[in-house]
Amino acid sequence: MNGYNGNEDPAQLTEIGGRTLLSKNLVRALLALVGAILAGIVLSVTTKQPTLVPVIVVSTTITPGQTIQATDLATQRVLAPAPSGTFSSPSNVTGMIAQIALEPGQTVVRQDVARTYEGVPAGMVRIVVPVSVGQSAMVSQDERVDVLGEMKKSDGSVQTAVLANHVLVLAVYGANGAAPATGASATAPAFIALSLNPKDVATVLPYVMQGSGTSYWLVLDPAGAL
Repeated sequence: MNGYNGNEDPAQLTEIGGRTLLSKNLVRALLALVGAILAGIVLSVTTKQPTLVPVIVVSTTITPGQTIQATDLATQRVLAPAPSGTFSSPSNVTGMIAQIALEPGQTVVRQDVARTYEGVPAGMVRIVVPVSVGQSAMVSQDERVDVLGEMKKSDGSVQTAVLANHVLVLAVYGANGAAPATGASATAPAFIALSLNPKDVATVLPYVMQGSGTSYWLVLDPAGAL
């Protein structure tokens, strides 16, 4: 039977009791430390870590109609999911045309860029030419045409040439600038907007002006529409 029976030295009992208390406190401390470690492990496993995703931003001022270069762009990382309409890689934006002014730090979204500007592809020039019924080939928007030229030489001979190939028709206008009538009351176009590269513009313009014995006409391209 444990307990003090009067024969033990009180100092010895005090020493033994102190050791027992110290041992119990040490065990409790170790158990608390183990519990904290386990809790940390469980928390790190069960807590979802934030995910960052890339978005493309503008690094310099871009004006409407400007073709965007890789040097105009930078990449930022934001919390997932990425905002709707954003791009994740500079290659997705490079070569596209700004539809509005873009400022440094602005996130690029799909409605702000396109492969054309007012319907004109990057690197091309919009030119509106007057046409007669015979010149127009009665073409429609989005069709492709070849532009043929005719020039009367000083000796009276006529020289013909293909001025531009596979040219995109951007729009067709009537005499009042509106779209020509269709159906039973269809009217011939009076003006046609073409998409030409700058080199072809220099070739076509002298014929479009129809001076010095030059004229031109459009022929529907066998390749057809886009």
